[in-house]
Amino acid sequence: MLKKPSSNNLGDKEFNYSIHTDLLQNEISQVLRKGIVLGDFYPGERISEEELAEKFKVSRAPIREAFRELVKEGLLIHIPRKGTYVIELNETDIKEIYSLRQALELLAVEILVDKINPEQIEILKCLIEEMKVSLNAKDVLNTMQLDMRFHEELCRFSGHSRLLKTWLSISSQLRSFFASTERLYEDSQLVERHQTLIQSIASGDKQAAKETLRNHITDAANRLMSNLLLTNKS
Repeated sequence: MLKKPSSNNLGDKEFNYSIHTDLLQNEISQVLRKGIVLGDFYPGERISEEELAEKFKVSRAPIREAFRELVKEGLLIHIPRKGTYVIELNETDIKEIYSLRQALELLAVEILVDKINPEQIEILKCLIEEMKVSLNAKDVLNTMQLDMRFHEELCRFSGHSRLLKTWLSISSQLRSFFASTERLYEDSQLVERHQTLIQSIASGDKQAAKETLRNHITDAANRLMSNLLLTNKS
């Protein structure tokens, strides 16, 4: 579980990566995105455009653009006349997003079992192998990105354009949920679940594929809910 910071002063934060003085907007976005995922910024914490500009030694313009990008992704929220804050989760958010995610991906898998080709299977298997390497390296951000890409490809390979569009519309909210807990991507069974899913899809076992996916998504939702309850008690 992530611990609340002892100070909200950005100058007191120690980031786990180097900061360059010539950061562009996309680089600043990546630094902030990584900071949110790794817990350098706590859910609900206010982050200051002025303080970040001073810390990174850049003008406020690229900071402002980075904020806008992360607001679109669902990692930050801007409240007029109050400031910009790291997104906070609640029980309703998790239930709504995960019930929608499950419905979309179950439909994608149901379609995909009947039409997946060897090339698509190989792409998914390669993503799982990359995920395994990333998990072993304890690279939380990269593991999250690989997991998101895996599930995006499931939806894309289904060939259902409206399904994919809807899934992409909630992907930023999914990232913000994943950012709230480290434990979701320290699961030793994460790779095994994805491997089992691919095996079921490749074999044409629609029921097994859907059951594996349903269990995987339910487990992720339960982990996030558990983390939320523990955070609220701390």
